[in-house]
Amino acid sequence: MWRIAVIVFAGALAYANAWHTPFIYDDTAAVVSNEHIRTLAIPDALFAARENPAAGRPLVNYSFALNYAAGGLSPVGYHLVNIAIHLACGVLLFAVARRAFASDDIAFAIALLWIVHPLASEAVDYVTERSESLMALCFLLTLFCAQRIGRPDPVDRRARGSTRSPRQPWWAVAAVVACALGMGAKETMVVAPLVVALYDRVFVFDSWSRAWSQRKALYAGLAATWVLLVVFQWSGPRVHSAGFGSGASPWTYLLNQAVMIVRYLRLALWPRQLVVNYGWPRALTLVDVLPQALLVVALIAATVALARRHPRIAFAGAWFFLFLAPTSSILPIATEVGAERRMYLPLVAIVALAVVGINAARRRLRVPAAATTALLVVSSVALTAATLDRNREYVSTARLATTTDERWPTPVSDALVGYELWQQGQRGDALARLRRSANGGYSTAWYTLGGMLLTQGQVDEGIAALQTFLQKAPLDIAAVQTRVLLGRAFLSKGDPSQAIAQAQQARSMDPSNVDVLGVLSDALLAAGQRERAIDAYRAYLAQRPDDLSATLNVGTALAESGRLGDAASAFERARDLAPNDPRACKNLASLALNGNDVANAIRFASEAVRVAPRDAQAHDLLGRSLAGNGDLRAAMAEFDRAIALNPAFTQAQQDLETVRRAMH
Repeated sequence: MWRIAVIVFAGALAYANAWHTPFIYDDTAAVVSNEHIRTLAIPDALFAARENPAAGRPLVNYSFALNYAAGGLSPVGYHLVNIAIHLACGVLLFAVARRAFASDDIAFAIALLWIVHPLASEAVDYVTERSESLMALCFLLTLFCAQRIGRPDPVDRRARGSTRSPRQPWWAVAAVVACALGMGAKETMVVAPLVVALYDRVFVFDSWSRAWSQRKALYAGLAATWVLLVVFQWSGPRVHSAGFGSGASPWTYLLNQAVMIVRYLRLALWPRQLVVNYGWPRALTLVDVLPQALLVVALIAATVALARRHPRIAFAGAWFFLFLAPTSSILPIATEVGAERRMYLPLVAIVALAVVGINAARRRLRVPAAATTALLVVSSVALTAATLDRNREYVSTARLATTTDERWPTPVSDALVGYELWQQGQRGDALARLRRSANGGYSTAWYTLGGMLLTQGQVDEGIAALQTFLQKAPLDIAAVQTRVLLGRAFLSKGDPSQAIAQAQQARSMDPSNVDVLGVLSDALLAAGQRERAIDAYRAYLAQRPDDLSATLNVGTALAESGRLGDAASAFERARDLAPNDPRACKNLASLALNGNDVANAIRFASEAVRVAPRDAQAHDLLGRSLAGNGDLRAAMAEFDRAIALNPAFTQAQQDLETVRRAMH
C-alpha cells in the first residue's frame, strides 16, 4: 500500500500548482459556452453540439455536466477532477504493471515515473483534454479487469499454488463495461480490444488458439463495444476538423506524422520545450522527412521482428504505435498536426521499456539495487520539477502563445500571438501578426483578422478578409459565424440585401444558429420587410428573450405595421429588461403621442428624462407631450434643454418655434 500512497502523493505534488489555472482555448466551447452541460438530464447532458470538442464523447460531456452541477464555471473543480483522473490512472497503471511483470518494484517505478512525467501534463492541465485521460482510465480499467479473469495474483504469496480462481464472468463483464465507457470518452479507445488480446497472447497464453479458446467471450464482448463508437460518430461530430473530408490529404498528414513521432520520442526522453499547439499539417515531401521516416519505419520493423523472440519488447512497441495510430497515421486531423496529449498512453510503453531495461542491465552488471533506487528518486524529482514548471505556463493563454511561438513557430502560433497582442491593446502589431499568419496559409487567421478589422472600423478591409476566409475554408466550423459578421458589416454599410443573403446562406448551413436569426431579423427590418422581420424577431426572441435590442426592434416593426398594442407590449418588455435605458420609454411616449394619449405620453417621457437627463430627444418628447396637454411654458423649457444639449437638434428647434407661435 505504501507504493500506491507514494504514487498518489507524487502525482498530487507534480500538479499542486495546476488546479487554479484558467480555462484556455477549446475550454470556451467545451465548457464555458456548452449549453449541454447545464443539465444532468439524459440524453441532453451526454451529447454536445456538433464540432464541439466534446461532441461524440458522451462520457466526457457528462463529466463536464457533473462539474457544472457541483461548481458552475469555476475552473478549480474541473482541474481537480482532471488531476483526480490522472492519479487514478497512475494507481491502475501500477496494478496492471504489477501483474504483467510480477514485480512490485518494477510496477512502482513505471507508475511513479509516468505519473510525474511532464509529457502527460497537457491531458491534465488542459480541461478539454480530459477526453485523453478519461479514455486512458477506461482502458487501464479494462485491462485491469481482463487480467483478473481466472488468474491468481502472481506477486501475492497467498495466491501462489492456489487453484482457486476469481469469479470470471464478473471480471469479464466489468472489462466490457469499462471498454464501452471508454468508447464514449475518445475515439482512440478503438484499439483497446486489440491491445487486450495482444496482452493475453504475450503475458498469459502461449498461442493465439489457446487465448481464443479461453477468452473468446471476452474478446467478442470487447469488440462489440465498437458498435457504440460507430453510433457516437455516426452523425460526424467533428467533420470539419478530422477525417478524410477535413481538408488535409492522408499522404501529407502521414509525412507530418513522421516528424511528430520523432519529436514525441525526444520529448519522452528529454521533456523540455513543450508546445500546446503544433499548427496545421505542412506541405512536405518524402525527401523533407526522410531521416524521421526511416527511424519510424525502423522502429515498426523492429517491433515486428522482435515479436517471436522478445514478445514483451514487441508488445511495448505495439502498445506505442497502436495508441498513436488513430491520430498519427493517415487519418487526417486538419486542425492539429500533432499534440503532446496523444502521448498520454504511448508514454507508458517508453517508460516501461526504460525501467525494465535499466533493471536488466543492473542485474547483468551486478549493480547494487541502491543505485537504481537513487536513479529513480533523482529522475522522479527532476520530472516533477519539470511538470511544475510546465504547469506554470498554463497561467494564461498569453504565456502559452508566447512559448508556442518561441518553441514551434508556425502560422498558427502567429495567430495565437496576434490575438493576445490585440487583447493587450497592441492593435498594429496584432494585425501585422494576423496578416502574416493568414498569408502563411492559416486560413482561420483571415476570420480573426476580419473580425478585428471590423472592430477597428475598417469595414471594407474586414469584409474582404472574411470573404477570403470563406473562399479558403467554406466548410469550416467558423463559416457560419463569418457570415454573421458579414451580415452585420453589410448592415453597417446600409446594404440590407447583402446582409439578408449572408444570413440566409448561414441559415442553410446551420438552421439552429440563433445569431444568424438575429442578423436576418435586423436585415429584414432594414430592408422594410416588416412582416417577415416580425416573424424572424419572434423566433429569435423565443430563444433569447432577454435581448434588449431585438425587443426594441420588434416593437418598432410592429409600430410601423400599425399594430400599436403589440408594439406597446414589446416596448414594455424592453422597459422591464433595462429600466435605466431610455429607449423603451421614449418609444412608449411616441406611441402615446401618436394615439393622443397625452397622460401616458407625459408619464413615459418624464421617465425617459429621469433615467437619461442628458438625452436631448427625451426632453423634446416631454416638451411635445406637455404642449399636447396645454402646458406651453413647461414645454418651451424642455425644448430649450434639448437644444442646449444638442444645438443641432432640428426637431427640437422646430417644436420650440411652433410653441412660440402658438403662445403669440
